[in-house]
Amino acid sequence: MRGTRFLFSLLTISAAAQTVRLTSPIDESHRLALQRTVNPRTRSAVDLGPVEPSRKIGPMIVLLKRSPEQQAAIDKLLASQRDPGSPDFHKWLAPEQYADQFGLVEDDMSTVRSWIESHGLTIDHSARGRNWIGFSGTAAQVEAALDTQIHKYRTGAEEHFANSTEISIPAALSSVVGAFTGLNDFHTKPRYTTSNPTAHSLAPGDRPDRRVGRWGRSSSDQHGYERGTEDKDQRRRNLRIRRCAPWSLPRRGGIDWLQNSDQGESRPSRPGRNC
Repeated sequence: MRGTRFLFSLLTISAAAQTVRLTSPIDESHRLALQRTVNPRTRSAVDLGPVEPSRKIGPMIVLLKRSPEQQAAIDKLLASQRDPGSPDFHKWLAPEQYADQFGLVEDDMSTVRSWIESHGLTIDHSARGRNWIGFSGTAAQVEAALDTQIHKYRTGAEEHFANSTEISIPAALSSVVGAFTGLNDFHTKPRYTTSNPTAHSLAPGDRPDRRVGRWGRSSSDQHGYERGTEDKDQRRRNLRIRRCAPWSLPRRGGIDWLQNSDQGESRPSRPGRNC
C-alpha cells in the first residue's frame, strides 16, 4: 500500500511537470531587465573601464525556474520526505527523477541552449536535473547576450571584473530563466586562516562559521571560515539565489565542478517560493 501511494504521488507530480513553457518566438528587441544583478562591491571599487572584448568569462550558469505548479508539488514532496509517517519519507530523488518532475522539459532546455549559442557562447554542461546550464565565452559575447557592460574594477591592490549595469534577457525567456552566476569575480575571503595546513585546532577566541559555502558564502575547511567581506546587499542577493536554486547546484571552480556536481542523489533543502 505504501509503495502504491508513493508511485501515485510521483505520477501526480509528473503530470503537472511535463509542460512546454517557452511557446513565443525569442525577440531580442523585447527584453526584460533582471533586478539586483550588479554586484554591490562595484560601488566602492574604482571603475577602470570596459574589459577587453576578447577576455574569457566563465564558467557562468543560468539558473532555471520551476513553474508555480512544480513549486507547489516540490513543497508538498519535501514536506512528505521529512514526515516519518509518510510513504515518501527519506525517498530522495536521483537527478533524472528530479528532471522529470521539477525540471524543464527537454524542448525548453533546447530553446535556452540555442539562445545562448546564438550569441557565440559555448555550452559547457547541461544539468541532469534540467535546472541549470553552464556556459562560457568572451566579454563581448556576454555583453551582447545580456545587454550589459563588463568592466574592470580595482579594490585596493586587487583587480576584478563585473557587469556594470543590470542584465536583461528576452522577455520570452522570463518564465524559465531565474538568475545568472559567474558574471563577476568578487569572491568572499576567509577571515580565519592558518600557516599550518595540518593543524586541527583553533586559537582561543576564534569562532569561525563552519557552514559549508556555495554561491557567494565563504567555504569551510577543517578550520572553518566566516562569511568574510559580504555586505548586507550581497548577502541578500546570495540568499535569494540559494532559495531559488535547486539543492544539487554546483560549487565554484573549473569545468570539472560543473560535471562532478551533477552526480548522485539529491538531498533536498527547502527551496524558496519567490523565485
